Amino acid sequence: MKDTLKVEKFSSIILLGYLTMIIKSVLLGTVAWAYNKPDIMGVLFLGTATPILFSLWNCVVISYLARKNKDKLFAFNMLQFLPKLTFMGFMTYAGITWFSLPPLAYMFTLCGTWFMFHVIEAFYTQQLLLENLTGE
Repeated sequence: MKDTLKVEKFSSIILLGYLTMIIKSVLLGTVAWAYNKPDIMGVLFLGTATPILFSLWNCVVISYLARKNKDKLFAFNMLQFLPKLTFMGFMTYAGITWFSLPPLAYMFTLCGTWFMFHVIEAFYTQQLLLENLTGE
């Protein structure tokens, strides 16, 4: 049995999400360059790259559970707020305390990126749950 990730139906949504993030990063980078603010580049990396990677990890886990253990998919779907809460708390602390990033810009970028990819994950998970319920 060949395992494949089930992203074919949502490839356009995921593509739009990544495209939006690229445009957002380019716009913010242009503003940072125009105002000679190199610290914004840390905001772009920690505020966009880490939530995207965390979302990707979450989608891989969701896809794995959808293929292997459908009962655990329901449990993970209900309890995934715990790792997300820990991640957001840690990234907020790390960005503001350790890297001394500007709090308003960093929190806006981090929360905006997290929210957008959280919505994409929700649609992806909903599709997998519907496929499991209908037996497709």
